[in-house]
Amino acid sequence: EPVVPPPPTFTVPAEIVNVPSKVFAPVNVNVPLPCLTTEPAAAMCLKHEYRNLWDNEDTKLIAENSHEACSYLLKLHDANELQLDLRPLQLSVVYHHPCHNRALDPENSGRKLLELIPGVTVQDAAAGCSGMAGIYGLKKENYRTSLRIGWNLVSTMQQTHAQIGSTECSSCKLQMEQAVRAPTVHPIAIMAYAYGRIPEVGKWIQARQDGLLVQ
Repeated sequence: EPVVPPPPTFTVPAEIVNVPSKVFAPVNVNVPLPCLTTEPAAAMCLKHEYRNLWDNEDTKLIAENSHEACSYLLKLHDANELQLDLRPLQLSVVYHHPCHNRALDPENSGRKLLELIPGVTVQDAAAGCSGMAGIYGLKKENYRTSLRIGWNLVSTMQQTHAQIGSTECSSCKLQMEQAVRAPTVHPIAIMAYAYGRIPEVGKWIQARQDGLLVQ
């Protein structure tokens, strides 16, 4: 059964040194349960960056048992342990492989999971970096530079005939939705919808927006 640790609170800066133990305090880290995240930057933090800051047995155990969710599900599929009772979706998708996931998951698990869903056609954006670089592209002073870096991806989304975009990275999602009406939806959410879960995903897929590009 999934265990969802509550967000930690810190009263003084010195407590930041105890981030791993505070975050995972409700979980017995001596029991190697898999820790899943749907955000690639969070997976990178759990698997690598925590260890650079706090190299101890706790962070080692967390790193060894942390997984980006799409790569974890694909490993289950490769081991014939993933149920494939997926309902067909007549859906065309442009998939973008985020930079953090390229480092963590060269297998491109998100795209491969989408390809397991009957009726789904997947186009690889193959457009390089989104230009967001975490919160970099969210800052006003970086906006136009971010847009220039990610213009290949933005252009791909503007020109595609696919119904939606898909990516694991929430900041890449923002860039993919620049000046287009097609929404971008996480591969895990699309998978859940195909399993008959999270029915609101159907509304996300049908949603159209006015575009976010600032001239």
